[in-house]
Amino acid sequence: MRLVTRKIWRAFPELDRFDDKHASAFVRAAGRSLWALTVRWVATLGTGLVLIVPALALAISLGGRGGTGITLAWVLGFCVLSLVAFGSAMLVRDTLLRRRVRRVIALRGTCINCRYVLLGMPVGADLKIHCPECGFVTTADPAMNELVMDAGGQVTYRPAQGADDPVRAARRARRRLRWRRGLLSGVVGLVMVAGGTLLTIYLQMLIDARAARAARNFDKDAAALMASAQPAGSEAAPNGWPVFLQVIYDVRERESMETAALAKSVQFAGVRDNELYLDYSVLFAPELRDYSQTSEFRVEERRAADDARRKLAMAMIERLRTTGELAKLDQLRTITRVEGDMVVPPGGNAINVMLPHLAAARNVARLSAARMGLALAAKDKAEYLAALDQNLAMARILETQPTLISLLVAFAIDSLGAGRVRAHLMSIPDEGWIKDVQGVLEARRPRVGLSHALDGDRLISRDVVEWFFSDTTRVRTAMLTGKVLGVNSRNNPLLARIGRYRENIEAVDAYVARGKAETEKWPFERAKPIASDGQEEPPSLMLMKMLAGAYGSAARSRDQRETELRGTRVMLTLERFKRRTGAYPAGLIELGTADGLVVGDLIDPYSGLAFGYRRLDRTAAEAKVTRGPSGRSLPRLLSDVEATRYDYLLWSVGADRTDNAGTHATSFGALRTDGANFDHVINNAE
Repeated sequence: MRLVTRKIWRAFPELDRFDDKHASAFVRAAGRSLWALTVRWVATLGTGLVLIVPALALAISLGGRGGTGITLAWVLGFCVLSLVAFGSAMLVRDTLLRRRVRRVIALRGTCINCRYVLLGMPVGADLKIHCPECGFVTTADPAMNELVMDAGGQVTYRPAQGADDPVRAARRARRRLRWRRGLLSGVVGLVMVAGGTLLTIYLQMLIDARAARAARNFDKDAAALMASAQPAGSEAAPNGWPVFLQVIYDVRERESMETAALAKSVQFAGVRDNELYLDYSVLFAPELRDYSQTSEFRVEERRAADDARRKLAMAMIERLRTTGELAKLDQLRTITRVEGDMVVPPGGNAINVMLPHLAAARNVARLSAARMGLALAAKDKAEYLAALDQNLAMARILETQPTLISLLVAFAIDSLGAGRVRAHLMSIPDEGWIKDVQGVLEARRPRVGLSHALDGDRLISRDVVEWFFSDTTRVRTAMLTGKVLGVNSRNNPLLARIGRYRENIEAVDAYVARGKAETEKWPFERAKPIASDGQEEPPSLMLMKMLAGAYGSAARSRDQRETELRGTRVMLTLERFKRRTGAYPAGLIELGTADGLVVGDLIDPYSGLAFGYRRLDRTAAEAKVTRGPSGRSLPRLLSDVEATRYDYLLWSVGADRTDNAGTHATSFGALRTDGANFDHVINNAE
């Protein structure tokens, strides 16, 4: 690109023999055409505007996000785009001007017959020029005042000043000087503004880094939060966290040591190695699995693999019993105070805290659930109650930890235990056993709510923010690359917004406060369902995009867990009622508070009213299908007798908050789907 101060006429060899005074006058005269001047200025300004618009759009976009300051990326982007726009505009101007001068030289200063350059040739009185090469006569065009008198008084055709008026020349010189001074002032001002802005941003970074380093105190804050979740009066009890870890890790280690040897002892012919693995869930339902979706060529192969996994799981349970790991699980039932280790690794942040115990805990939960089924088959009530109590005790341990994922695992373990009880209820031999199961469920009621996990999530998010802003290098890198915590924010780096340290802390606190306010309500109390991430619109801050927890999904999991636990307690009471009277009650109101049932357990969290209930007459006349709304593509609808093995239906209205009289369908999550027009049958046959 030719710089603004360069002499554009030196781009043409035809003008080299003329001095700057005459050559510059020729260029001005060549560009004086109204049409050429209009085209040149329109193209120049248009190019500048097209390229400056992104910089203005950037400012408007960031200003509309409610930011609290100009970011480094904003300043650099605006400056770069402005310089590119200015340089491109000058390039377009010079290109068009050169084309215009070249055209004038070709049409007015060159013989049209032999292309000989006529500049400097003498001109006759009739404005005729004779080409010295071919003799062709060309008429000179005086419109640009290019016909001048030389020192000898002879008229020649050459670049001229147009009019050698000293006043006009001085005026032009002053304009050029003012233009150059203005340009220099603009460049200096732009540099000063950019430099001052960058310096301000850097000082803000230093202030934020100092405040962030002073505020970091995650280890102590997390310990205090866990202490607040312990049962009253447990302050003097020993911390059961090391015992919890030791017990579940011993089980995992024993399984890893014994699985290979036990697999060889139970492997059937035709069962491939990758199909034989330890899976306690195959023991949950002793009946054969449904192979209707399996290719007929693989049915026998799948059946053999399932049988082999079933034998492996049973063999592993016996091995754990022999080696004493199952007996160790009873220690979980005696733990009253548990405060986990939430220590941030050196140089890291709270999000780097590893939680390997969660996978081990879920494995132990599946093990205990399988033991419940085996104990029921063996009529071993003590083993059954111990396995159930161990699972629920483990859920109570995990719910005290200050992480949302720990609470979700506790939800899953609670739901697993309650689901096994519902599946076994009709097979429990006597009312005393049912009463003891009720006692376990009552003693292990959830104590810690979702707000505790959200407080822990707030501590983790604050620690990440404090860690991020404590080092200015991390902030600068995020501003320039759009990456936070090593992960691309999926934002254009020029449009991504980091914000200030205090702004991010306030955003975390506001997000958690909103989450606690929403999740304290039961579904029937909410004006509308909570979004999965709890947000009506995506956050504008890059860190919040990464840290915002899915408290909406957690609330739905909590609601489902509570529905299942309440429904399980109601089912236990219904079963005891039948064992005493010989029939189920006509309505839930007949249960009252008999057999230790709490009135609140009769309330459906999705409606605020009593659970749906009706007795069934399991005859052919009653085996009808309750139709759903017409005109919809629905999963396969179930008849009442298909929906449950019991002589009654117990249901929750589900997420659509509409009582559909117990309408139930296969593979349909009425608690998870808004407006499903189905109910969630708690005592379902699935």
